[in-house]
Amino acid sequence: MQLGVMSDSHDNVPNIIRAVEVFNDIGVDLVVHAGDFIAPFTIDPLADLNCRVVGVFGNNDGERVVLVKKFEQIGEVHPNLASTSLGDVTIAVMHYPELAIPIAKSGEYDIVVYGHTHKIDVQSIPVPTNEGRDWYPGAKLKEFREEAGLSKVDVALALGLSKNSSASIGAWEDRSRRVPEKHRDNLLAIYRKKGIKIEDYEKENSLLLNPGETGGWTTGKATIAVVELDTREAKIYEL
Repeated sequence: MQLGVMSDSHDNVPNIIRAVEVFNDIGVDLVVHAGDFIAPFTIDPLADLNCRVVGVFGNNDGERVVLVKKFEQIGEVHPNLASTSLGDVTIAVMHYPELAIPIAKSGEYDIVVYGHTHKIDVQSIPVPTNEGRDWYPGAKLKEFREEAGLSKVDVALALGLSKNSSASIGAWEDRSRRVPEKHRDNLLAIYRKKGIKIEDYEKENSLLLNPGETGGWTTGKATIAVVELDTREAKIYEL
């Protein structure tokens, strides 16, 4: 499945028409727009897309009541943040960049799209799989300690960590830590058997993406993006 991404079209209808042609030729399954459509008439060309459109308002969007009415036939538009999905991939769309990186780092979304700057930005944002989860060292103490042969010993303390620590489980493999070999190895084996991600390379990533400006008025370069969801790779297309 593929996601079409555009932003800051700023009344440039010819470029919007070209963007629609590219998206239809590729066969994207959903298009998101990160704001600054400007006038309601710029929504009309989006009706020719072969898929839904999910958008957010930008700082320059006027006549929002009419914009919302126009969107009723093609998808949906939101004031500040759009939360949607394509298959099992979660997507957040916003206009402003200030919250884009924190939202990407939160791990709540697989893809985070923003606009406003008119500059292309493609980043893979690491999301530690153990942060905010309920299986930090010690959280599974009751379940795992007997299996690890630590029935009377706090698992986290045995590993040299605080019981309430959310430190990376990957650190447990650091042989420089003064942790009893038996305790560490037994517990690591159990966590792996339970399907818990441990190694640093198993950390997940969120894709942070600004496709640049569809309008092309500011930079002189009109661009859109297409994301291949299986690989989370974004390709920039110049209009």
